[in-house]
Amino acid sequence: WGRGPQPFTPIKSNPPSVGPDPPVAARCCPDGWVGYGGKCYYFSEAEGTWNKSQSNCSSSGASLAAIDTPQEMAFIKRHKDLSEHWIGLRREPGQPWKWTNGTEFNHWFEVRAQGECAYLNDEAVTSSWCDTVRYWICSKPARLTPREENGAQGQAEMSELS
Repeated sequence: WGRGPQPFTPIKSNPPSVGPDPPVAARCCPDGWVGYGGKCYYFSEAEGTWNKSQSNCSSSGASLAAIDTPQEMAFIKRHKDLSEHWIGLRREPGQPWKWTNGTEFNHWFEVRAQGECAYLNDEAVTSSWCDTVRYWICSKPARLTPREENGAQGQAEMSELS
């Protein structure tokens, strides 16, 4: 054998967790916002023109809502009241519809009328002059929970401390 004594290495244990771990996909939205499908939505209590509505969304790190799927449309319709709400769809005269992020609209739903800014009423998506005053819907990606953001770093710090 002849190796001599081996250095003692303490076994590190992870600290006991408090309660069950949240799902990996757990996301959170600010107070007053509603989460669905990895996004957070804000349904305004005030009214404004399309540009003012977009500015209000921007000040919260969001934009007027882009609606990507029929499921998302159904969710928004369930959560808004009967009022008309601006969404993030607009077109310049003679140009195609575009979302606020610059993506061209693929026409998966009909936009009624001949206006330049789109809004959601209790039946469908319609368009009108952008200077009309309406409620609005903002959307932004849901952020990771603090546990997810600090998870790996927090575990490393805990290991060093034990």
